[in-house]
Amino acid sequence: MPDRGRMTVACSHHRAVPVESGGAVVAALCPDCDQQLPAEWLTCSHIATVDVTGLGQRHAQRRCLGCGAQYSERG
Repeated sequence: MPDRGRMTVACSHHRAVPVESGGAVVAALCPDCDQQLPAEWLTCSHIATVDVTGLGQRHAQRRCLGCGAQYSERG
């Protein structure tokens, strides 16, 4: 799994689906951009976020302090 979703993305992951193993949800996968996210993404409210937009990025990037995933505000 990528470093808990800490990669440059241009997707808001609104359609992320659970990935199960042995009956437990172990991750989430976004079918729009194919990024693997932490399982917490599915239950997190993403209320506490920080701006992690880098120079030259076209869309604002946020990192959720609750689940650790990074996503784009575009969506």
